[in-house]
Amino acid sequence: MYKIVLIIALKSILFSQDKMILKSGKEIVLSANNNLKTMNRVGFLENHSRRYSKESIALITLNNGDIIFKSGMPISEYAKLDIVGKATADAKTSSKKFKNINQKLLDGLNEEERQIYLTTFGNPNSSPIRTFGIFACVFTLLITSLLLQSPSFMAAGLG
Repeated sequence: MYKIVLIIALKSILFSQDKMILKSGKEIVLSANNNLKTMNRVGFLENHSRRYSKESIALITLNNGDIIFKSGMPISEYAKLDIVGKATADAKTSSKKFKNINQKLLDGLNEEERQIYLTTFGNPNSSPIRTFGIFACVFTLLITSLLLQSPSFMAAGLG
């Protein structure tokens, strides 16, 4: 009887701790000495002498189930994003093994919004940084080709 009570007590202690899920899907029980407010000012969270960057954290939940950090940002910032922004943030903190899909959000969306989220989440080209990078490359190639074809460039004997 003593062993059963001890096992139940240990299990409840383990499952009532604050938890962090990494981009890889690994779940980490956070120590009680974490000051999660300082995480907003720095780019990492320190736990048991290990540092975890914000970009590698998919989710942090408190022992009461409240989500305080989602997809690399505090939940207050995440809540301000539109559906496309949330899908993009969730996709960035996903990996091949772990899909950081916000199922709670999906359950509250209508079918059209749900399709927008899922399409954006699954589209690797939807990232605004990637779009800007493609635009910058095309613009650079265009300017270079125009300069190489200009008559003054050719007359100078450089072409």
